[in-house]
Amino acid sequence: MAIIEVENIHTYYGDSHVLHGLSMTLEEGKILGLLGRNGVGKTTLVGSLMGFNPPRRGRIIFKGKDITSHPSHRIVKLGMGLVPQGRRVFPTLSVEENLIVADSAKKRQGGWSLERIYQFFPILKERRRQRAKTLSGGEQQMLAIGRGLMTDPDCLILDEPSEGLAPLIIQQVWEIIEKLKEEGHTILLVEQNVALALKLVDWVFVMSKGAVVYSSSPEDLRNNGEIKSKYLGL
Repeated sequence: MAIIEVENIHTYYGDSHVLHGLSMTLEEGKILGLLGRNGVGKTTLVGSLMGFNPPRRGRIIFKGKDITSHPSHRIVKLGMGLVPQGRRVFPTLSVEENLIVADSAKKRQGGWSLERIYQFFPILKERRRQRAKTLSGGEQQMLAIGRGLMTDPDCLILDEPSEGLAPLIIQQVWEIIEKLKEEGHTILLVEQNVALALKLVDWVFVMSKGAVVYSSSPEDLRNNGEIKSKYLGL
């Protein structure tokens, strides 16, 4: 069953036409990898999905509802969660305050609570009284993921989660995403590191110049040298 259906969207920044008739589908319980070089429109697509920059044409369907013109707070309440590029934690708030501020008012049985976040991220429990700006980059990324999960999402968008992290920390973050996959979470993974992404995703879309130019299983992309060279710089 599709949880997100993007149908032929066109998104602009002012007069600049960024997304050109982009379409994609994310199935419930799967991880979809969205790959592409810098500047191809990946983060613009995230902004369109989250209501930050709605498309002028086309439709975005989430859990069977047209959310194309919904404001961001309504989209989050419907169950779309975001871990933004660059982490963007609230630097002067404590770890615990960063988590509480994102707490969903509607909790499902077995949903994400502060206690569950601390079980999933023991280091955050240890650091819970520290200001977020004092955390390492990897700890801030874990906090950003925890904050996204505190909205109790049906679908979690991870926008460049490996960006700016040391290899050892990236491995830890990937283990966290793998745990979420094992629990059956639906994830849209936006990532430049192709080798990393292909270890986790169930299906992959490759973007170029504001459109999807290729989609396949991760195994097919691994074996497609032409696509990797032309669109991913590999």
